Amino acid sequence: MSDNNEKTVEFRRVSDGNTAPSADNSKKKQSKGPMKKKKRKEPVAGKLKAQRITAWVLIVLTSLGVLGVTTVGIYAGIQISKTTPLAHEDFIPTSSSTFYASNDQSFFETGYKLRDNIGYDDLSNSVIDAFIAIEDSRFFTHNGFDVPRFTRAALNNLKKTITSGSLDFSEGGSTFTMQLIKQTEFMSDGSDGEEVKGPDVGSSGISRKIQEIYLSQKIDGGGVLSKKLILELYLNQIDFGVGNNTVGIENSSKAYFGKSASELNTVEAAMMAGVINAPYAYSPYMNIQKANERTQQVLNLMLQHGYISEEEHAIASAVRVEDLLVERKAQQGNAHPYQSYADAVVEEVIELTGKDPGKVPMKVYTALDLDVQAGLDRVQAREIEELTFDEDSGIQVGSAVVNNKTGEIVGTVGGYDYNGQRITNRATNTKYARVRPASTLKPVVSYAPAYNYLGWSTDHIITDDPYDTGGGFVVTNYDNRYEGEITLDRAISDSRNVPAVKTFMTVAEKIGYDAYRQYFTNIGLTIDETNNGFGWGVAMGNDPLYATPAEMAAANAMLYNDGKYIKPHTVVRIEFEDGSAPYVPEYTPTQVIQPGAAYMATRNMKYVIDSGSTDYTNVTRRNYPVYGKTGTNQYDPIMAEELGYPKAAQESRLMMTATGDFSISTWVGFPSADRGKISQPYFSSSEQERNVPGKLNSYILSLLEDSFGVPTDVSMPSDVTQITHIKGPFPYQSPLPDMNKDLISTGYILKDFAKLAEAKPQDLSPLSDATFTATSIGQQFTFNIDMTAYPDASKLKEADASLVMPHPHGGSVTGKRVFDESWIYGAVRYKTEIRADGNPIAEQMSESNTFTVAASVPPGTKQLEVCSYYTFEKATSRKSNQICKPVDASQIPSEAFPNFVGQSYGIMRGWAEPKGVTLQPNFVVRNDMAYGEVISVSPNVAGKQYTSKELAALTLKVDVSDNQFESGITVGALSANPNSAYLNIVNAEDKNRKIIGYTVNGTTTQSIRTSVVGKNPVTLVLE
Repeated sequence: MSDNNEKTVEFRRVSDGNTAPSADNSKKKQSKGPMKKKKRKEPVAGKLKAQRITAWVLIVLTSLGVLGVTTVGIYAGIQISKTTPLAHEDFIPTSSSTFYASNDQSFFETGYKLRDNIGYDDLSNSVIDAFIAIEDSRFFTHNGFDVPRFTRAALNNLKKTITSGSLDFSEGGSTFTMQLIKQTEFMSDGSDGEEVKGPDVGSSGISRKIQEIYLSQKIDGGGVLSKKLILELYLNQIDFGVGNNTVGIENSSKAYFGKSASELNTVEAAMMAGVINAPYAYSPYMNIQKANERTQQVLNLMLQHGYISEEEHAIASAVRVEDLLVERKAQQGNAHPYQSYADAVVEEVIELTGKDPGKVPMKVYTALDLDVQAGLDRVQAREIEELTFDEDSGIQVGSAVVNNKTGEIVGTVGGYDYNGQRITNRATNTKYARVRPASTLKPVVSYAPAYNYLGWSTDHIITDDPYDTGGGFVVTNYDNRYEGEITLDRAISDSRNVPAVKTFMTVAEKIGYDAYRQYFTNIGLTIDETNNGFGWGVAMGNDPLYATPAEMAAANAMLYNDGKYIKPHTVVRIEFEDGSAPYVPEYTPTQVIQPGAAYMATRNMKYVIDSGSTDYTNVTRRNYPVYGKTGTNQYDPIMAEELGYPKAAQESRLMMTATGDFSISTWVGFPSADRGKISQPYFSSSEQERNVPGKLNSYILSLLEDSFGVPTDVSMPSDVTQITHIKGPFPYQSPLPDMNKDLISTGYILKDFAKLAEAKPQDLSPLSDATFTATSIGQQFTFNIDMTAYPDASKLKEADASLVMPHPHGGSVTGKRVFDESWIYGAVRYKTEIRADGNPIAEQMSESNTFTVAASVPPGTKQLEVCSYYTFEKATSRKSNQICKPVDASQIPSEAFPNFVGQSYGIMRGWAEPKGVTLQPNFVVRNDMAYGEVISVSPNVAGKQYTSKELAALTLKVDVSDNQFESGITVGALSANPNSAYLNIVNAEDKNRKIIGYTVNGTTTQSIRTSVVGKNPVTLVLE
C-alpha cells in the first residue's frame, strides 16, 4: 500500500499484486455510507466466445466502410505492428516538461501535481462498485477486452453512422485496461471539458482502437499488471475536475467531500465515477445540475448490476450532490505561480503538436513576462483590495495582455482564486470561457470596416435615431435615448448602439454578408450561428459573437499593427527531449484592412480616453497615448423581469485598453454556469462604481510600463490623410468661401477616398404647377401668383438645433442637429420672374406660395411671360424646374373702375384719361359742395373690370359740383367762403366794402361761376 500523504512529481507504484482477484476477494469492507452491500453479479466467461466473434466481424465491417480496404486482417496487422510493447514501469510517469518565460527563465513544470496515492485495498466498496457499474461491468472476468461491451458500442456507432450519414465513433466500449493505456499512450488529461473520446476519431480512431485492444490483452491477460493494480493506477491518475493540478481519486475526494476515498458512501462514489467521463463538464464546481444527473445514471447502473438494492437506490437517489460537498476552498492546495498562463500554454501546445506536455517531455519557450504575470497572479489571489469583490458575490474576472505587433500573450488573469481548471481559464479557454464582447469591439467590428470600405472620415456625422432593423425591432441605446446627429467620436465614446448597428448594416450592404463574415474570421472572431444568424447583433457585441479576452485583445491589436491580424499565442518555440526536430510555430500576419483604416479607428479610441467622456476610462489616462473602449452586457429585459432582476441589470462589464504596444482586454462578471447558484447574479450600484475593469486595466498599464517602458503613439501610415469639409453631407463637400467656421470639420480619411464634391444643397423638389392672374394700369402690371405648395413644409424655414425624429412605432423623439443645409443655403423659397422678350423685368421671392409681383412692361414688348420655381433663400442660383406661362396683355383687365363719386374730378381724370376713357363733365352749381367734386357718373361703372381696349372705348357723363358767387356781399364775406379759394381775385384787400360786380377778361357781370372763370383773374367792382 502506498503512502497516502505522498505528493510527488512521479507516480509511484502503489500495489504489487500480480494475480487478478476473484469476484469474492474483490469484495472488501462496506462503504461508510448508509447503503448495505449486496453480492456482485458476475458474468459467465464461457458465454463470451460467440460474442467475441461477432465483435470482430463488426470491426471488420466498420473498418471496410471507413477505410475502403479489402482485408481487415492486413489492416489490423499493420496497426498492431505500430504498437510498442508496454511494461509495468511504462505506466509510472517519471519525466515532465519545462516552460520558459520570454527571458528564458523556467517558470513551470508539467509534472507538478497535487496527488495523494491510495491503494486498491483502501478504496471503499462503494467506489469500486460505482466505477465498475458505469465504466467496466465485466472488469474482473475479461482479459482486458470486453467483447459484449465493445459489440454494443460498435452497433450503436454503426446505427448513428447510418442515421447521421457521417462516421460516428462516439461510443468506445473501452475497458479500464484500455482506458489506462489510452491515458498513458493516446490522450490528454481531458481537462478541455469534452467527453473522453481519445485524440483520434474516424479512421485514425479505428487505428488507435485496434492498438488499444491488442495492448490491453497483452497487459491484462498477459499478467503485466494485475486487475487491482490496473484499477488502482487508473483511479490515481485521472482528473476528477477539481482543478489546481489536483488529480487522482484520493485528493479529489478530499476536495469535494472532505474525506478520503476509503470513506466515500454510495452517492459520493457515484458522483466520482460519473464525473470522469467529462471531468469539467460534469464537475459540481462547473455544473451542479449535470453532476446530479450523471450521479443518478451511475446509481441506476449500480442497481441494474445488483450492487445496491431497490431501497438503497431510492434512498441514494433522494440525496443531492450539493448537500454532500464541503465548502470549496479558494484554492485547493497551494496554487502554482503563473498557473493560468501555464494552463494556456498546455492547451496551445496540444493544439499545435497534438502532444500533451504532461506526457511528452519537452521544453516550451513562451512569451510570458514574469513581472507582469506575477502582478496578475496577485489579482487572481485577491491580494489587491480595489481589484476584487467579496468572494460571496460570485463575480469572476478574466483578462489577457497581447503584444500588438507579435500577437504574443505576455500575461493572463485566469480568474479569481484560479485553481488550475483549464476549462475555467477565463483569459484563453475557447470552449467555456467565451463571453459576449459587448461594446468593446465596436471600433473593430463596425467603424474600422466603415473607414476601409465606405470611405468615411473620422469626423463623419451619423444619426442616432430610432432605427428599425426589420420586422419591427427598434434598436435602443443603453440609456433608452436617441441623441440625433452625432460624430463618430461621440458614438464610440458613449457606446451608442444605433450608430454601430447602422454602420454595420451599411458596410454589410456594401460588401455583402459573406465578405463580412470572412472579416470576422480574419480577425480571429468566431460566430456561433447555431441560434442566431450573423447579423446586426454582432455590432453591439451580442449573439452570436463570443470571444475570450485573449481573442478580443488580439482583434483589437490589429488596429495598432497596420491592419494586420496575428493569432494570439503564448508559445514561441518547442524543443522535444527525445531529440526530434524543434517546433517553431509560424504566426503569419493577415492583412485584414488597410493600414490607414486601422489607424483611423485608433484615433476614435484615443478620443475615448483623451476626452474624459466617462469616469470609467479616466482611471486609465496617462502622460502617454492610451486608447480605450468600455462595454456592458445587460440581461435581456424580458428575462430580467421574469427572474425579478432590476431593469437594465448588468451581467458583465468589460474594458479594452491599449497602448501603441499592447492591448488589454478585461471581462468582469457572473459566469453563466454559476448564475443559478448566486443570490444576486447582477452588479449592484456599488459594485459598478468600484470600476474594477478600469482599475485593473490601469494596474496592468503600470505593470507594462515597468517592464517595457513608456509607449508612444501609433504612427500615421502613408495611405491616410486629413480632409476639411462641410460638416454633415456625404459624399463630403468643399467648404464655401466665408461660410460659418462652425459648419466646417476636419478628420482623417483614406487617401483613396479623399475627394471633395462641389458644395451644393440637396435637389429641390419639382414644381408641379404655377398659375397667375394679372391686372394692369397702362404699362404697369400686377401679377397674383399661386404656386404648388412645397412638399416638405419643414424646408420652408431655416432649421433650428433640435431634430425631431419619427419613431417606427408611432410618435417621435427629439435629438440635436449639428448641421443643416439651410444654415448654409437658407430655407426653400417660392420665386417668380416676369420676363419681357426673354429678359427679366421684375421678380419676387416669397415664404408663401401665393404672392404678388408688380412689373412695368416696356412699350413695344412683343412677348411677356411669367416664370415660377422653387429656390433657396441664400442660394438663389439653385432652382427647381421652372414653369413659364405667356401673358396676353390685351386680355389683362385693368384695375376695377373706382368709385369717384365724392372725389375730385381731377383725380378721376388722372385715372381715366391715360386709359383712353372719354369723360363728359357737366358742372352743376352746388354751393354746398366744394368745387370740382364728382356728383354722379353715367353710366355707373364703379367696381366694374375692363380690359384696356374696353376702357379706351368708354365714354362717361360726369356731373361735377360748381360754385356761383353773387354781388351785394362785402369783400370780407366773399373771402370767408372756402370755395372762393378756387378764384383768382386780384383786389380783396378792403374787407368792408360792398361788391357790386365782377370783371373777368374785361367783362363785368353781377355774378360768376368757378367753372367758367377758371384761373382767370377776377377784379371785384366795389361801391
